[in-house]
Amino acid sequence: MSALSVSIEQAILERFNYIIPVMIRTNQELSDLFFSNPFLGETNFDPSKMAVLFLHDKPSESQIQK
Repeated sequence: MSALSVSIEQAILERFNYIIPVMIRTNQELSDLFFSNPFLGETNFDPSKMAVLFLHDKPSESQIQK
């Protein structure tokens, strides 16, 4: 966890009284994510209709199965 993410988490806690995990992603990481998308080659794929989720923790096996 970076110092910046800790600082942002602390500011959210102080301002809104919520504990929210914060993840920092670089422009390069986001670009790499887009270009490694397995759906890019699909016919009629529209990236504007796609959502990306970042999980703070690895999901459990039961969560994966759901």
